[in-house]
Amino acid sequence: MKKVIIAAIAIVLVIASVYYIGAVSPIPELFHDRFFPDKTIEETGKCGEDAAWTFNKSKGELVISGTGDFGSSEEFSDCTIIRSVVIEEGITEIGENAFSGCAYLKNVSLPDSLKKIDNDAFSSCERLESITIPKNVTEIEEPFLFCDVLSGKLTSICVDPENKNYSNDENGVLYNKDKTVLIRYPLGNKRSAFVVPDGIKTIADGAFNGAENLISITLADSVRNIQDNAFHSCPSLEAISLGKNVKTIGYYAFGGCGSLKSLNLPDGVTEIGNQAFAVCNSLGSLTIPTSVKKIGYEILQLSGKPDIYYAGTKE
Repeated sequence: MKKVIIAAIAIVLVIASVYYIGAVSPIPELFHDRFFPDKTIEETGKCGEDAAWTFNKSKGELVISGTGDFGSSEEFSDCTIIRSVVIEEGITEIGENAFSGCAYLKNVSLPDSLKKIDNDAFSSCERLESITIPKNVTEIEEPFLFCDVLSGKLTSICVDPENKNYSNDENGVLYNKDKTVLIRYPLGNKRSAFVVPDGIKTIADGAFNGAENLISITLADSVRNIQDNAFHSCPSLEAISLGKNVKTIGYYAFGGCGSLKSLNLPDGVTEIGNQAFAVCNSLGSLTIPTSVKKIGYEILQLSGKPDIYYAGTKE
């Protein structure tokens, strides 16, 4: 009997010690992760010719230091143990897919030396709530794709007021400097309606991609071009006013807007891209203006059987 009791106590102590270790370690899985396998608190490595990284396992903090860019290496992509990234002065470029899929990344600090952020640099970082673009950035490709689609966390994209190429508004929407191009809408914003301000001429590729909270959108009459995937997969979007002067509608521009009930294309539209209204299952009808000169293939693919009224010519 005594042996049984002693064995039971031993088991309880083992379980308690394991629980305690897990409780005090903010990121207990670090020591078993494929990215940082060594059982040390801090690891270092190279991430470019003149750049290096240091990772603190107890904090989950990755620091990039050195000069130049740290390339398009995917060394840290899909790394779920990184909680924060600090890029120090001297780094000029964040490479393609650099932190793609870092699902638990919440905080990013970028230096004034930074000039370029490549495609998908922070894509699918679903817990990233805000980011500030430094003053010397001259090129932003598409770094935040799906950054907030899964959880809707990204509520604000801020830009240093001294930046000569980009800007933001009070809603955290990203524009070019003179606010003629709307680049990215922060999907974590909870508003149900949005009015694109006067002066905007282009809705950029993927600008509203995945904006699940928006029910209605109104474009200013200044808007001329709606680029590819601009409103792709806005599942709650029921109505959109395109304004009077839209000329081109890109590939899959409204694809996947399953709640979109009506859409009036203004006279003056000249081109409709491939699958522009694909999977718009609630769309009852669509009128193609006589001004349209070019229509892509399967513009209503998988959109049920809406009534189509067409008076132009098809090329």
